[in-house]
Amino acid sequence: MLQYKWLNGSVPILEQLPAGFSHAALLLHPFIQLPKGYAKNRQSKKFLSDEEIIQSGTPVKWEKIMQWSGLDLDELGIALQTGINALNRDYAREDLYLKVNAIMTDDLYYPNEDVISALLFQKIMTILQSKGARYITYDDPIGIKNGRIDLEGFSPSDLSRIALREVIIADENLEFAFMSRLDSLYTLFVTKEDNICQIVDSMDMEAIICTDETYVDWYFKSRH
Repeated sequence: MLQYKWLNGSVPILEQLPAGFSHAALLLHPFIQLPKGYAKNRQSKKFLSDEEIIQSGTPVKWEKIMQWSGLDLDELGIALQTGINALNRDYAREDLYLKVNAIMTDDLYYPNEDVISALLFQKIMTILQSKGARYITYDDPIGIKNGRIDLEGFSPSDLSRIALREVIIADENLEFAFMSRLDSLYTLFVTKEDNICQIVDSMDMEAIICTDETYVDWYFKSRH
């Protein structure tokens, strides 16, 4: 059973990986595009459910948002962290957040925070099953729950059921693991494979490949 690992913001991510893992990537959660008029016709005004996202949502990459807003990757990261109130006033950039907010429409939603994005779910399941795994293990540090679940028939709603927010899931052979993190808009992907770039590219996922100088607050390079 792979236990959840709290990451120290002052230490590079690669120095904190679970034993046996050597490579990591931050999988950026996509923005969520819904059909025109969808937001106005929703009965519930609460956050989008995983079911709604899977059935009606289309991923919009950060690259596209950067083009529309005129921000670079680091600026967009800071803007989004400001928008979810994850930065204190010394580091928050309301001006950057307003630039992103200006290009948002009623039917374009911000990425999922705290949890593994529903729009990445099927791609993550494909990776976990790629070496013949039949089940996954999970560890929820907040609910203090852990266990294993058959991969066959596993759905995004099952993921929400086993963990409210932070969780780490791994295949039975501990080849791959995925971890969500509070106040973050990415899922940490760790693996023993040295072809992590090819894995990410094959799944058409946007990611920051971790180097020896990548921290959890990757958008503040000047702080380290």
